[in-house]
Amino acid sequence: LSLALPLHDNSSYVSEGYEVTADRIDVFAPGCEIHAVTRQQATLISCSIPIEALNDRIDSPVAALLAEYATTHTVIRSTPQATEELRCWWVKLLDLSAGNSMPSEALDQLLDETLLVTTRALTPDVEDRGTGFRQRYILARRARDYMLERHTEPPTITDICTHLKISERTLHYAFSETYGVSPKRFLKARRLFAVHQTLKSAAPGERVSDIAMRLGFWDLGYFARDYQAMFGELPSATLRRQ
Repeated sequence: LSLALPLHDNSSYVSEGYEVTADRIDVFAPGCEIHAVTRQQATLISCSIPIEALNDRIDSPVAALLAEYATTHTVIRSTPQATEELRCWWVKLLDLSAGNSMPSEALDQLLDETLLVTTRALTPDVEDRGTGFRQRYILARRARDYMLERHTEPPTITDICTHLKISERTLHYAFSETYGVSPKRFLKARRLFAVHQTLKSAAPGERVSDIAMRLGFWDLGYFARDYQAMFGELPSATLRRQ
């Protein structure tokens, strides 16, 4: 499944007779022919998601939605905010791919985040707020308990949504309403704590970067900043003291 969009506002183009502008996403199923007319010096950015990756996550609400687009070519109207988030995430992926190799755990995290950001862009106006406050509270508690149970191997947002059989939007709304913080921020704090505990008991020769990426932190600069803000020291200092 391939998706494309203009990298800049002045890079709009025509695909199958549809104008693809800053608030639209060009979606191609596998094997689709591409008939596009671009302006001179227009720059596009695209991302391809292997169908196998969707099949491996067939129980995920994210994969189920993306699978709807896996048989045809279509142009989706989104919002400038949603497409900008998607565009920025793809640019970040390009930067990360130019760096060092990553462990499989970090690659799985990157794929999960790519699926989530893509889904948000394809369904910007969907709000899963049909459940009452009590039901949302129960969902939030179940999500929190699931995160805490897996304290040594924090789950991804996709894992949580699949476990509870809900969409990311339902999870976000219920969790934020109940705890005043998004599930992503809560999960990030749990992963930082897991890194902290692992560094304190690390075996000789283990590196901060390996441990961080294993637990889902692929941007090591941001990771070090967030770790220091939480624990008052750099992760390398924690590792030296163990």
